[in-house]
Amino acid sequence: MRLYAQWLDGAYFNLASHKAGVGQENLLYSTASVLKLHALLGTRIVLSDIQLIDSPVVLHLFYDESFRDFLKTHPGFFELIAYPENIQRPTRYSITTGGLRRALVPGWISSAFPNPDATREFSQRLLDSDELDVEKQLRDRNSPFNIVRDKWPERAAFLEGMLRGLAHFSSYSDAPLGPPSHEGPPLTLYDMLLLTLQNRDLAPVHKRYLEMTVEFIQGAIENRSDWGRQSIIFAALDRKLNPFNPDYHTIKNTVNHAYNATVEYSLAPDGGSLGYLPRSAQVGLYLDRPTNSLLPLVFKEGRPSIPSFSKKIPLVLNWDPGTLHWRQVADVAKKTATSAAKLQTALRSGSESEVQSAIDEHARALSSCLVSKTPRHIPPWLWIAGPVVVLIGYPEAVAIIGGVKTVEEVWRDVLYRGRKYLVTNTIRKVAQMATPRSSNWSSGT
Repeated sequence: MRLYAQWLDGAYFNLASHKAGVGQENLLYSTASVLKLHALLGTRIVLSDIQLIDSPVVLHLFYDESFRDFLKTHPGFFELIAYPENIQRPTRYSITTGGLRRALVPGWISSAFPNPDATREFSQRLLDSDELDVEKQLRDRNSPFNIVRDKWPERAAFLEGMLRGLAHFSSYSDAPLGPPSHEGPPLTLYDMLLLTLQNRDLAPVHKRYLEMTVEFIQGAIENRSDWGRQSIIFAALDRKLNPFNPDYHTIKNTVNHAYNATVEYSLAPDGGSLGYLPRSAQVGLYLDRPTNSLLPLVFKEGRPSIPSFSKKIPLVLNWDPGTLHWRQVADVAKKTATSAAKLQTALRSGSESEVQSAIDEHARALSSCLVSKTPRHIPPWLWIAGPVVVLIGYPEAVAIIGGVKTVEEVWRDVLYRGRKYLVTNTIRKVAQMATPRSSNWSSGT
């Protein structure tokens, strides 16, 4: 499936890393772990134009040579969807550089850099030079890269990651990219907030958070045309509310969820991959149909505390994807490509029997490839997909039988009652009725 990963958004990354005890280094590791798991499951990650130039995770990945090597053998893992400069005559270059043009819009703020000046100047100089040759940019002392790097040397790695990401999609013909295929009316994040409030399945706690957010936007921002701009709303929050006020974080987190749901709506992938932010309404849960989740495994007195389900936990995988090198991920993904494809087909179908069979086959294929890999650090996760629960990253066999709740009931408790989850994947509500399509854009290069 093609998923827009909302947790790759730069603003989301900053909000999530500010949670107590998280920090950016830990979040980079856990996010890379989730990406590696997606790669092993056969998922395609859809990037937006801004994620390509302003996501700390994406910039870090493209700076990493081992990840770039992974993309050479699995070029379909990342797909870029962006508006070209001329929608009637799109080229690879104009689609790839869509984020550079967006960064020059007045009022745009950077998530990867303390202020937008570095990204703005680099974007302007790259567009003026019409040059994305990495080796030439690195070698020439008067290149846009070296000029901007000399001004912001502490951001050299992110600037190089930005350059290499742009070059990957601009020059590598096997890298999938294209303009958005969505044909509906354009929506703003404010429109998305109002639409979500109309959802009949809206959880009471989420309804309260959404109403609080809408009320703040209407009262704090005079110009209605700015009600849909995340940067303007964030600036108003900083002026109007104290960061120690819990409502400040509820509104900020809910606005970011709505922003990412709006981006996903415009890019029209098969679904989304949603990250958790505390005390907020996860708008994406109501935009699409949730299909599977990664949940943290809670420990009590040194032992795992696992909810009791009416079915067994059929599988235990005692490896941590985060400890795998990207070259190892590439090798395992190649060896298990057949079972991964079956899993993706099953997840799209929504058939419980197909999901259970496909997960069993693919998990065993992965385990046979990873049996010799000893994890240095094991962050235990529960992966719930349909009727199946897979315990990832715990070395002891666990089988929980009995209990009064089914897997689905426990899962819905987690998603809709404000409890913590790591990542939830969704599928568009009409996707299960649509035929799979390729959005690879290859003409006009």
